Amino acid sequence: MDRQAQRQGIDRIFNARSQPELVWTVEYKADLKAEKTKRAFIETVSVDARQCWGWAYTSKADTLIYYLPQKQWAFIIPFDVLRERLPQWEKSCQTGSAQNDGYKTHGLLVPLEELSSCADKIACCKKSREL
Repeated sequence: MDRQAQRQGIDRIFNARSQPELVWTVEYKADLKAEKTKRAFIETVSVDARQCWGWAYTSKADTLIYYLPQKQWAFIIPFDVLRERLPQWEKSCQTGSAQNDGYKTHGLLVPLEELSSCADKIACCKKSREL
């Protein structure tokens, strides 16, 4: 993946072999705390000091794959569906922040059940499937 695509929030590009003009772009996120908190961190502000929009708004990818490593779940969510839900989540969800090296990111703490309702699919890599 080239740096320009990564700056646009694109981690992977898929092309259909039979129809090369069909392109599907994906951004991956992994959340190590979601299993414990039962909430996904949906980043709305990337760098708080500069008020840069977070990946929820800026990613150019078609699809978000939001991975929970401990549960081995992957929520496959179209970005247009996620963005349709943002105004509702801004009213109903708690907010949180994450400290990085010299800056903080801010986001919405979306209950996993709510996140699952906007997923096209939830891929489970092991037997436990309960939310």
